Amino acid sequence: MTASSNLATEANINPQTSSRWHCLKENNSNDVHWCWLPGWSFTAEVFLPLIESLPGTHWGANYLTDTFLTDTQLTDNASPEAVAQQLFNQAPKPAIWIGWSLGGALAVLATQLSAQVVNKAMTESSDSALPSESPIKGLITLAAARTFISDDCSNEIGGMPKDTFAAFRQSLINTPSVTLKRFAGLCVQGHPRGRQILKELRKYQHPEDQQQALLHTLDWLQIIDLSQTMHTLPISDKNCVHMYGQQDALSPLPLLAAKTNNGNSHAFFLAEAGQQEVIEQLLSFTANASTNP
Repeated sequence: MTASSNLATEANINPQTSSRWHCLKENNSNDVHWCWLPGWSFTAEVFLPLIESLPGTHWGANYLTDTFLTDTQLTDNASPEAVAQQLFNQAPKPAIWIGWSLGGALAVLATQLSAQVVNKAMTESSDSALPSESPIKGLITLAAARTFISDDCSNEIGGMPKDTFAAFRQSLINTPSVTLKRFAGLCVQGHPRGRQILKELRKYQHPEDQQQALLHTLDWLQIIDLSQTMHTLPISDKNCVHMYGQQDALSPLPLLAAKTNNGNSHAFFLAEAGQQEVIEQLLSFTANASTNP
């Protein structure tokens, strides 16, 4: 058995059956586990600049995997809720979760699932003193949206207009390569080193030959609505942060208790000022997670 297999076993991940997680960085001297969920069209390697400054072992999510696209008939198993369930089931426990944009929404859905695990354990246990330890010890979302598509009937500002989304989706069908590059450009718009960051960001973008999966996960943006979910997360406020950059061209509708980051753009965590602020927040989680459920 390889070192990675041993590590996966210790983290309660079966490397033979887990298609949703892969190890980004190993650290056997620290028992903190981190789960990283990227934004739409990107791989978890986009987080490497953050990961290098953090202790513990880091796992990257792949919700674009084609395991749910085995034929032309997509099923409910490919819904965001179903994939969040798969991610939660296969993730190391306990762990700190970090999600960017669409990945942040999936992390919120998974965090809500952790409450069901705790409640079930308490219900089935005869020990009334059993501590209710959450499998997700900390959650930070980066530019995650309550809803990704704007509501014409709402007075709240944020999200992509429906007609703009429809045009973008059609563009992904007609010219996937150009559209993916355009989306990466929107992610770094407002960044003081936008062109340089765009070049780096593009390295971590899925190729156009995964168009079917990209289209399917893009459609999740039309149906995800965290308006009610965000009120019932089973995690303390100091272990849960929703962070947003300035001058975000995608203008996400914020979750509750939004925290503004000093960095600019949708990918603000790649800017120097924004990156350091995210790292400091995550390091504080390691202390909080070790002393609080």
